[in-house]
Amino acid sequence: DNFYDMHGDVSSEFFGRLSSKVKAKPLLTVIGNHDLWLGGGPPGVPFDELGYGFMQFYGQDTWAATAAGPYNFSAKPGTTHLADATNFMFGTQIGNLAFFGYSGAHSWEETHPHVAEFCSFVGGAPSVHAIVILGHWNVANLGCKPGMDTPTMYRRMRQIPGCTQKLIVYFMGHEHCNKVTESTDGGPLGAIGFMVGGAGMFGNGCSQLGATVLISAPDAPGGSNLAV
Repeated sequence: DNFYDMHGDVSSEFFGRLSSKVKAKPLLTVIGNHDLWLGGGPPGVPFDELGYGFMQFYGQDTWAATAAGPYNFSAKPGTTHLADATNFMFGTQIGNLAFFGYSGAHSWEETHPHVAEFCSFVGGAPSVHAIVILGHWNVANLGCKPGMDTPTMYRRMRQIPGCTQKLIVYFMGHEHCNKVTESTDGGPLGAIGFMVGGAGMFGNGCSQLGATVLISAPDAPGGSNLAV
């Protein structure tokens, strides 16, 4: 739900106001239900973009990219089929953090091979001290496939070889709240799950604005840690 923008004017104005210095920074973003279906969920309407606009506008370095081109257009055009899952999945390392972003609107069967590849990489990378999972849905509703909400993805990934020995935290949106959703010790020091309000939306959620700052602390007492 990066923008609720039916005509493109809001997105154009927002990004047009950003300086070149800001635009030069890495941008990692994942797709939400309103980025696929304007009404927020399937079956949708004939002019839903089904992810095709999102994948090109935000231009992530995804698994869809090959020497032949940056996107996978193999899904059936003119139907209600979503753009291929690989257009929305990425794994990248920034500093000593490894980020994994994915689409909850696609199945685990489509996603698992890339999760396994990502975990294999981080497991063999001593420079990666923590994994950050980026998802949208906090629960499997409004187009999210069963078992593809962000908390469930966290539980899946921490069982995959290579990811098991790393600190893992996850971030999600969907309900536009700013809060810790899961903690290993019931308090803020053990927080591993976070919901971020983002640009906010007036509705059934918290309608909060929010941004997140991460500070990696690989040499923290007791082991690698993150300050959020």
